[in-house]
Amino acid sequence: MERDPADPKREAKDRKCMSQEYKVIVEEWIKGSGEKQLQVVYPEYTITTEGERIDEPYIALKPGHRYLLFLHKDVSNNFYSGVGEPWQFQLLNSKAQMQTAYEGKELEKLMAFTEDELLRQVRDASR
Repeated sequence: MERDPADPKREAKDRKCMSQEYKVIVEEWIKGSGEKQLQVVYPEYTITTEGERIDEPYIALKPGHRYLLFLHKDVSNNFYSGVGEPWQFQLLNSKAQMQTAYEGKELEKLMAFTEDELLRQVRDASR
């Protein structure tokens, strides 16, 4: 359900959003604390009242894989969504693979980390 930007507690009247929901098991909270299982919502596309479809830069999670996710909790609806970009890193074969549809020189710097290097830097930055 798309939220009204002026009042996020209300449903938007001018558009509808199709989202994918995932149940994610948390191995570790690097900053703060929370539940061991989260509902994470990814917007897939939006339909405006004029019927226009607007695709979101959505990269699906792969079941059974490990990720480092930067999330924001929507308290009113009790789910999490990505914050900032990139916000999703797949941890695979000791490497951290950035998952983003965006491109740019600054993002390229984040593509060369091992899993341990990325986790160490994030832990250090969160202290």
